[in-house]
Amino acid sequence: GALHVNYPVKVAFKSCKLVPTMAFSRYIVRDGKRYGVDDYAAALFMCVGLALLSAADLAAHAERDTQAAGLMLLVVAVCSDAVIPNLQEKLLRGLKLPLGSMVVLSNAGSFLVVLAFIAATGELGRAVAYLRVHQDAAAWLLAQGLVGYAGLRCYLNVIRGLSGVAGVLATSARKVVTLVLSFILFKKPFTGSH
Repeated sequence: GALHVNYPVKVAFKSCKLVPTMAFSRYIVRDGKRYGVDDYAAALFMCVGLALLSAADLAAHAERDTQAAGLMLLVVAVCSDAVIPNLQEKLLRGLKLPLGSMVVLSNAGSFLVVLAFIAATGELGRAVAYLRVHQDAAAWLLAQGLVGYAGLRCYLNVIRGLSGVAGVLATSARKVVTLVLSFILFKKPFTGSH
């Protein structure tokens, strides 16, 4: 379709979120922190390296049907993702919003939007029917939610204690560790592209 973006392109774009996060921090957080050309160059170098590493084993097998409209939506998504940690930093550090309140308020808003969407598309009914048949799935979803909550609190603590840019840097480092562990724990080919 016209909005399609293949997986390696998505990974490459999403891996470069650090650079716009740094750029937006000047205008959203407004703490006087400025990044020099060397900071942006280092961030860009890290992002490009991570994107290439992430996409290396998929690029050879990926479809080549990425569309311009899909790329534009991906740029909007990456920029939106870059604004979020800066808003979180502003709320947590600047406005002193308690961490628990931040988690509840942001997730409550997301929950209502998603609930309205899945109710409108009919996915809610199918999900409820699935959970009635596969009750163990509800336990796994609850476990995923609890682990996600713990991870979100850790991430928000990094943002509150350091900065939104540090939070994005931490998630980028996590991606590198995840990729390395995937080669250690699972049989995967390691090519020259890696």
